[in-house]
Amino acid sequence: IAQSYERIAVVFGRESVGLTRDEIAKCDLLVHIATNPEYPTLNLSHAVAIVLYALYKALNKPTQISEKISIADENALRIAEKYIDDLVSLVASDEHQRQSMVLAMHRFLRRATLSKAEVGYITTFVRRVYNRLRECVTSKKP
Repeated sequence: IAQSYERIAVVFGRESVGLTRDEIAKCDLLVHIATNPEYPTLNLSHAVAIVLYALYKALNKPTQISEKISIADENALRIAEKYIDDLVSLVASDEHQRQSMVLAMHRFLRRATLSKAEVGYITTFVRRVYNRLRECVTSKKP
């Protein structure tokens, strides 16, 4: 995760209610800690310890990447997300579906650890599809 971003934040919910839907929507990645079904709750300090241990293990294992890949920066991701938002607005049947699609696509983009080139291709593709669909929609209006 940290290799994909210059800065990261780890967010934990309240012990009593967790995170709100709005708070969850602002997160790029979500983690679920499996628990015993008979007692499915964790003390917040235990959850923090588990997550930090997993992050430590993931960040300190040797990698076998022979060359550095130029990971897409925040600006490139935001541009791609803007075009995705525009395209989803054309194809979603209602506001709930639009929000769900946008959230899923934003999370996909950020979780995929895409290179600058890959984000560029996705942005170009989505922009072209959006422009063609918009032309079709506007040309059919009386």
